[in-house]
Amino acid sequence: MQIKRWESPRREGRNDKGRGGSARTRQLKKQRQMLRKRLKEANKPNNNKNYGQGEEKILPPFFVPDVHRSRPRASFQPQKADANQHLNYFS
Repeated sequence: MQIKRWESPRREGRNDKGRGGSARTRQLKKQRQMLRKRLKEANKPNNNKNYGQGEEKILPPFFVPDVHRSRPRASFQPQKADANQHLNYFS
């Protein structure tokens, strides 16, 4: 009894390249390439991202806008409650 083509543990040589999963392989290759590039950039001594790291910049309080004053307030007026309204609730 012969085994089927898809049951074979061997690859099909040159024709195997385009058969399923090749896009995923290219994707992973590109991902590794980008990670290597990022690592290389992160390890550079003149990296702008790492420049001044740990430094905190604090603005004086008069430069920080007051959020509560800058927004106009909505005029909310509660409705007048009926004197017997609580009686209607249970009936």
